[in-house]
Amino acid sequence: MLEIRDLTVSFSLAGARLKAVDEVSLTIGPGQRLGLAGESGCGKSTLASSILGLLEENARVEGGRILFQGRDLLALSPKERRELLWEEIAFVPQASLSSLNPVYRVAEQALEAVRLHRLDARKRKSEYLERLGTLSAAAGLEGRCLRSFPHQLSGGMLQRAVIAMAFVLEPRLIVGDEPTTALDVITQGRVMRLFRSMAEGMGSGLLMISHDLASLALVCDSLAIMYAGRIVESGPWARVTQEPWHPYTMGLLNSVPGLDRAGAAPRYIPGVPPRPTEPLAGCKFAPRCPFVLDPCRGEVPGLRPGPEPGRRAACHRLDEAGQMRRRAAEQETWRKKS
Repeated sequence: MLEIRDLTVSFSLAGARLKAVDEVSLTIGPGQRLGLAGESGCGKSTLASSILGLLEENARVEGGRILFQGRDLLALSPKERRELLWEEIAFVPQASLSSLNPVYRVAEQALEAVRLHRLDARKRKSEYLERLGTLSAAAGLEGRCLRSFPHQLSGGMLQRAVIAMAFVLEPRLIVGDEPTTALDVITQGRVMRLFRSMAEGMGSGLLMISHDLASLALVCDSLAIMYAGRIVESGPWARVTQEPWHPYTMGLLNSVPGLDRAGAAPRYIPGVPPRPTEPLAGCKFAPRCPFVLDPCRGEVPGLRPGPEPGRRAACHRLDEAGQMRRRAAEQETWRKKS
């Protein structure tokens, strides 16, 4: 359904070009729920903005293609893209309050989007309102919420209303960019479960972006790990999280607090991601990797398949993934905060 091929996006800043997305390739099949995870600043939101045509003015797509059901989204005119968005591809942002018009009620804004895509929206207004009400009820919202202004709703209620709006036209793909940011843990769980139930009910595909693996686990069946603008590992959720192949994925998973380590000092990956202005000759994770070798510093590893079908990783030591994983599980491999 969605295929991204070697996408490269850069930004112009202070006279320099900063590469935010570096030759990224991803695919999402019909009904597939893909989670995209990584540290802040790794390029996740830029990738989402590229799909939706929402890049900033100083951004430039340097190469690659984004195909949605065979159509190249990068080649569409603004008018053609507007016709496609919301009905075929819907978007749920991380800041729902700032994405809605404060002087219109929630239901009015949802119906405005419907009218832009459905010629019969005025004649069938009650039908679309009923559908929106059904979706809102499934989201745990009362009818009064649809008649409210955005500022009259809490963050969790507003986020669930935006999700209901995104699903009202039954799009084929939903892109969620950190949709649970600034929500408490209980509300995060409710929102992510809502995503999953609605997507399953309509057969919609999902691209869920987050730095929180725990929230993605409630929704996704596939996982892609992004680091410094590149995809370093991808595959089925259970396999990637149970037996990761890339050292960065191992570090991320070891950094997640667990009940089995109650009372123990949290682990973390030493160092910081490289700046976009710092060109590296080899693997971008090499300065932080406990398993680095000389080839890692001189040659960029490509994303290649391993022994399991449907899985890929970008590591020179991919054949030694099992050995590295055993070492990464040891207490001393990843540092502990004092």
